[in-house]
Amino acid sequence: MMSAAYKLEDYTAPLATRRFELIQIGEPGFFLETCIYGAPHPKLRPLLIIHPLEFPIPPSVAFCEHLYQSGHQVIFARRPGFGASSPLHRSLYEEDLIRSGTTVATEAIMFKRLTEALELNNFSVMSLGSANPTGYRLAALSAHVTHCLLINPMFNDIIWAAFRPAWFHRMMAQLIKSRSGLWLADQGLKLLIKRDPTAFYRQFYQSSVADLDYLYQNEQDFIAARDPMVDVASHIIYADTILNLSQDPILKDGRLGDLNATCVAGTDSHADWKAGMAREAHRLGAEFTLASSGDLCCAYANPDFILSLLQPARVSAPVHTTS
Repeated sequence: MMSAAYKLEDYTAPLATRRFELIQIGEPGFFLETCIYGAPHPKLRPLLIIHPLEFPIPPSVAFCEHLYQSGHQVIFARRPGFGASSPLHRSLYEEDLIRSGTTVATEAIMFKRLTEALELNNFSVMSLGSANPTGYRLAALSAHVTHCLLINPMFNDIIWAAFRPAWFHRMMAQLIKSRSGLWLADQGLKLLIKRDPTAFYRQFYQSSVADLDYLYQNEQDFIAARDPMVDVASHIIYADTILNLSQDPILKDGRLGDLNATCVAGTDSHADWKAGMAREAHRLGAEFTLASSGDLCCAYANPDFILSLLQPARVSAPVHTTS
């Protein structure tokens, strides 16, 4: 079944397409809007990508095609409540459930069910930004995850210092103070992206030539991000923000040590951000590395770098609880 919502046009004459379909998982009526790049082949290694709050769009055709020709198939799924993906039950967005990790653990379970529906074996997970709590929970849940790439994870002891531009720093501070602050921040954010998506993203990419290059080379993708961003419910934005700007209760010392996890920042990222992420990766038992260029777009702008992290990958991972 194909989704008509937010169809992503292919403006760059791709060798394959990034078309979405609705895949039912778990109980009847629950779907995740999923894009599988290219024709299936038994020798391809799947790479499941979980998007951040601010960019619910798959990587560029150039990225997907480069990985495809190198033996990896990109599978991108919109998170619950984004685009045509079914939302989690509203009761899961109570404050105590968000802060305890119950909400994000449920999202990770839904992604595990997606991998089961697609019959994925020996696949890698790449989560970005605010989606990383889902990514490392999925890696802990599934014995079939061979490598977990955490791109710009927000478990960072200097996270506030890295928020740019200044107005965004103020908005995020307002958002976490109260539900009324959430409403104001939500409306302001959506107004900005609705008015001019390119200008909206350009503000965040000013410190990185590689990020700006990725934006301008794939501008229609950023325009396509407008509708799913404007339509996402405010309580989903709140949940993502609260968990990522608070201490995730499962991140005890060494927690990522047996997940074959690699934390990634960009060469152009804020110096304090990189240092803080390196410290946390070490505490949690994960590898830490820098992409060859970029900041927020460091993964999508560097497909060869991502390939270098995926090869070789391990065969299986132990299964853990997610609470």
